[in-house]
Amino acid sequence: MTPVPHIPVFQHSTGKWRPRWRGRIHAIAVAVTIPAGIILTLVAPAGIARFAVGIYALSLLALYSTSASYHLFTRSLKGQRTMQQLDHAMVYVLIAGSYTPVCLLALPRKVGVPFLLAIWATAAVGMGLKITWKAKRLGHALYLIIGWAALLILPWAYHLAGFTSLLLYALGGIV
Repeated sequence: MTPVPHIPVFQHSTGKWRPRWRGRIHAIAVAVTIPAGIILTLVAPAGIARFAVGIYALSLLALYSTSASYHLFTRSLKGQRTMQQLDHAMVYVLIAGSYTPVCLLALPRKVGVPFLLAIWATAAVGMGLKITWKAKRLGHALYLIIGWAALLILPWAYHLAGFTSLLLYALGGIV
């Protein structure tokens, strides 16, 4: 079998070449996320659990499909700028989507719902900053702020979800 050569794509906005493998890997992730997300959503108990898992699966799909499209198919300068903005904004969607099951299923409602609303509101601000290219440093800082906000809910999550669940959640955040 002949190996496929690595052919980079020219990034007009930066004047640099970017690898195509990232787009291919994310396209594979889309292909895995669709059936896995459907299965996870369907095996979740009906009601709030199914809703929360569905939001997580959709956020993962949004991130990977946007990234794959950006890295594989976008060629024009304007298209690359737009897709790069959306690609960066989708990180906020995934972070907030990852919080959704934890906040709705592993926290007391009085803590989880307000915390989740704050996370999604902050994610919306971050998305706005990324899409408009405003306040780049604040946009980058919000990634960290939202990610590390998990420390605020750690006591409740540990008590209700347990060590193993939190370890897997943390590993997912690191990766």
